[in-house]
Amino acid sequence: MVTPIPGKGLGLVALRDIPAAYPIIVEPVVDKTHPGVADLMPRNGSLDDKYDLNMYGAGEDDNADERVVVSLRMSRVNHSCAPNADSFYDQYAKVKQKFR
Repeated sequence: MVTPIPGKGLGLVALRDIPAAYPIIVEPVVDKTHPGVADLMPRNGSLDDKYDLNMYGAGEDDNADERVVVSLRMSRVNHSCAPNADSFYDQYAKVKQKFR
């Protein structure tokens, strides 16, 4: 659920325990022209600032040096999911997926 997080704006929180190997979120990616990018952090930043802060690597092993993408709900995660989840970018469906 997307909800206000004190001091951090809107954040994404789980409403229940998530079993192993369960898809947490599957979401299409957007470009800088999508109107939802304007609502991302930093609050007073430009669209470039917002996109740069919220982008994910979409290459092999999420390598940030390769193609980057932004997903609006995944951008609300205010912490690293790396210790508990894995992610995958499907270049054909153009969706970013995060798994537990």
